[in-house]
Amino acid sequence: MDPYLMTTLSRLPLAMKFHKSCKGHSKTKPAKRAYGLKRIASAFSILELTLATAIFSIATVSLAQCLIGVMEASSNNSRLTRIRLAIQNYMAEARVLKLKTGRETLTSDLPDVRFDRDIQPLPLTLDRGRQVQGLYTVRITASWMGTGGPMSEVAELLLTANPATANRN
Repeated sequence: MDPYLMTTLSRLPLAMKFHKSCKGHSKTKPAKRAYGLKRIASAFSILELTLATAIFSIATVSLAQCLIGVMEASSNNSRLTRIRLAIQNYMAEARVLKLKTGRETLTSDLPDVRFDRDIQPLPLTLDRGRQVQGLYTVRITASWMGTGGPMSEVAELLLTANPATANRN
């Protein structure tokens, strides 16, 4: 049968699909030809339903991937915030400590994060060639293994060893 004719017949209202001229068919019984078209239309409905389900599944998986990415980013951001707060605490601690030149590893309550404090004198000379004494560079470095590889965060602070004797030579 012609596909165009089948498409046209499937779009007709049900009342128009009856064969009024055929003997033995009342107005309530559809013709055999109309029943066949109805069966093909139901097959198209199943195919459309399967296709729609596949598209919905792909969209759902994509949305789930996006949500996982957002959750990982939020977790990484939270961890970075905790690390930065710990660095601020170590910087505040360095302001009140007696400064000793050298590098030391600090203890931390953050798992898998290593904190190092490096204190070095600042080599600063004035315009007449005089050396400025008592200035130190305090560098706190946090190192950890992130999802993309090794990560680090660094903060640096300039401090005087003793405010009363700084800049006097």
